[in-house]
Amino acid sequence: MTLDIRKLFISSALLALSACGGSSDSAFSGGANVVKVSMKDSSLGRGDGTVVSIDFAYDADKLYDGDNLVVVVKLPKEVEYRNGTAEVEGVVEDDKVGAQILNCAESGESYVVFDLDNNDLDTANDPSGDGDARVKFTIDTTAATLHSFIGARSEFEGVFFSCSQVFISDSQTTFSVE
Repeated sequence: MTLDIRKLFISSALLALSACGGSSDSAFSGGANVVKVSMKDSSLGRGDGTVVSIDFAYDADKLYDGDNLVVVVKLPKEVEYRNGTAEVEGVVEDDKVGAQILNCAESGESYVVFDLDNNDLDTANDPSGDGDARVKFTIDTTAATLHSFIGARSEFEGVFFSCSQVFISDSQTTFSVE
C-alpha cells in the first residue's frame, strides 16, 4: 500500500512539473519577468556615471494584443537617473524610450518607470539571451556607499509600488561608490 502511494505521489509530481515547464523564455504564464539587472561598472567613484541594463522576458502574444509592459527600476539614494538616456536595445539600432521618474522625498530613493508597448519592443534584442528584450539607461552617482542595490520588476498593465511600501524586485544587482 505504501509503495502505491509513493508511485502516485511521484507520478503526480512529475505531471505537475511537466505542466509548469521550466523555461525562462517568454511563454511563461502569460506574464513578464525581469531576468537580469546588470551594471557596466559595479565599483564607482562619486560623480561617475555607468550604464544599467535590464533584461526581461514577456509573453509576446499579450503585448501584441494591446497590453502594455511596465518595467519599474528602484534606484537607491546614492544614484540618480540621467534624463534622456533610456533605450530599448534593438536588432539593428537602439530605440529611445521615455521614462517616468518618481522621487521619494523621505528616503531619497527613486523609481524609474518604463511603459512599453509593441511599437517600443517591435525590433527589441537581448544580446545576453536571458530574456526577450533589454532596456538600458545611465545613472550618475551622488553619494558614497559601501553596498547598495538596484532592483527591477516587470508586469503587464502596471507594477504596484510606492515610496511607503517594500519593493519586491524580480532581479537586482549590487554596487559600491567610493
